[in-house]
Amino acid sequence: MLRIESAYRVHDGQGGFVGFFPDGRTLWSTAQERDGYDLECVLKVWGPDRGVVLHRREFDYDCPAALSSDGRYLAWHRLTKGIIRLIRCDQTEPDREVLVGDEAMIHSPLFVPGTHDLMFIVDDYEAEGQWWRWDVTTDWPGRRLGHRVSRLLAVSPDGRRLALCPAGTETLVIEYWDLSEFRPLARFTPPETGGRKAVWHPTRPLLATTGYGDQGLEVWDFTDLASPRRPLHDPGNYNHQAFLPDGRLVTAHESGELTVWDVDAGRRVATASTAELGQLKLVEEPDQITVTQDEPGLASVAVSPDGRTVAAMTYGGAVALFEVG
Repeated sequence: MLRIESAYRVHDGQGGFVGFFPDGRTLWSTAQERDGYDLECVLKVWGPDRGVVLHRREFDYDCPAALSSDGRYLAWHRLTKGIIRLIRCDQTEPDREVLVGDEAMIHSPLFVPGTHDLMFIVDDYEAEGQWWRWDVTTDWPGRRLGHRVSRLLAVSPDGRRLALCPAGTETLVIEYWDLSEFRPLARFTPPETGGRKAVWHPTRPLLATTGYGDQGLEVWDFTDLASPRRPLHDPGNYNHQAFLPDGRLVTAHESGELTVWDVDAGRRVATASTAELGQLKLVEEPDQITVTQDEPGLASVAVSPDGRTVAAMTYGGAVALFEVG
């Protein structure tokens, strides 16, 4: 069952990413909002009653944020300026900006669960695909790891498994790494290629990826490392996905359809849509109502730690909260 609980116009602009804090009530979200003739990326932390913005930051590009597993740090980066901004979420310390490299391009930020170690990729004039790991409680610089990587995809909840795309390959290749031993365990080339977002199952070696067209939604089973299996594949334009604690998968489609999947059975078990959200109040200006209906396509999705609530970010900057049964 998916039942809409509430919806908020959190951003007055193009929706980006959304996520929950460990308390299950506070959320963060990003979007591109218009400031006169310019677009700026805005990050908001809002809650706990989901109607009050606690923190707001502006940046020059819409990039995904990374939240440490204890909710203490949000890391955000300036895509082409070589800068990482570190936000202490309880506001006991001022924001920190770290210059990683002049005019360097930073991407794929991920915190290793259970740590304050931030992993990311740096491309600059020296080399592309530099893989860095940095304990954000310490001063920069961090530690440059000895492997070239084009993209970090997802780290498992136990911090032991990592999916990444190695550098130097003409087609999309996914490697499955053991982070505790820091070595790749398996490599495979999916039958379809394209931009991918990925997430690990909470307890099993299952990796869910999403993309567009024939690629669509795929779930890969790495139980047999010599021959990864694909128990679920559904073509279509999927933007994002997240696992529930019980192992069911939630997907966000560009049509506005939110779906819960039984991965082992390879079938849908619940669906809902944001197409009928209608006119919503702005969180920061509750007396104002949006003039037009929200753009229903879904940009991203997140699951609360207890698995009872799903947050879905629309293209129009609204966040709809669904009760999961």
